[in-house]
Amino acid sequence: DEEKNRLLDAVAERFGLQPFLMNDHPDGEGPRVQPAVEQWLRNIRDAKLVVTDSFHATVFSILFRRPFIVTGNPKRGLSRIESLLSRLGLERHLVTSAEGLDPAFDYAIPDSVHERLAEFRAEGFGFLSDALS
Repeated sequence: DEEKNRLLDAVAERFGLQPFLMNDHPDGEGPRVQPAVEQWLRNIRDAKLVVTDSFHATVFSILFRRPFIVTGNPKRGLSRIESLLSRLGLERHLVTSAEGLDPAFDYAIPDSVHERLAEFRAEGFGFLSDALS
């Protein structure tokens, strides 16, 4: 939509990047084209910065340690994105408009996030181990 396009333009200008739309039709016309899963993951892994409204792209941006901005989209699971960002202390990565873009913030993922993820994994494995014993 128009607001997301304004945000993409602001991000491209702020970071000096050329946007690459993963799900666009190759010639910019016609219906959206979903890349193969491997290509979709590779695009996130290799991105200098990810801008998304997708929960799964947010998760993989974090796992691949890619700087990211997530836009709010209530139709695509906004509450779970907000919950994830809150649990990891990444609330500043949620940007809902071009005006909300913080020009002084690099949207990188601090090492502390991966330390917290390791703790969450250990808790999860402990829970599963106890439940299965």
